[in-house]
Amino acid sequence: MLKLELTESLLVAEIGDTAAKMKVLRALGVSFSLDDFGTGHSSLVYLRELPLDQLKIDQSFVRDIVTSDTTAAIIRSTVGLARSLGLANIAQGVETIEQRESLVRCGCYDYQGYLDDIDSGYKSQPLNIALRWRTEKATVFPTELRRTLISHAYSRTACIKALIQH
Repeated sequence: MLKLELTESLLVAEIGDTAAKMKVLRALGVSFSLDDFGTGHSSLVYLRELPLDQLKIDQSFVRDIVTSDTTAAIIRSTVGLARSLGLANIAQGVETIEQRESLVRCGCYDYQGYLDDIDSGYKSQPLNIALRWRTEKATVFPTELRRTLISHAYSRTACIKALIQH
């Protein structure tokens, strides 16, 4: 599936025209992510008007998440907003394990950045899905997690061990 990342500067033009074009592309299987969410002037208008699939939390918020309760509250609120609108969310610019762990506590399990998963001991994709499964208190081990574990050659047991360790 093709996912296009949109920035607010790209969307400044006629929003109605942009939304119409996005709907045509969406019908063809293209998904859309609003990049750098929270840094622009009209982000909430875009959430209301555009057929989005994902919000990308800007790295300026991630940078301060460990040291600022206000920033953590903003990220928790953004994650809740995304969920209530049926949108996925992802954080940009994750560079430390502490930032990653703070994001997980805020309910954000997916990230992009310079955090070196192998050296830090994280197995990001399976662990992200397993953490989401645990946090949402699902009673059935999700098919998505099974597929990911198989594709990454992880066992369910290894993933559960990772959950216990984190």
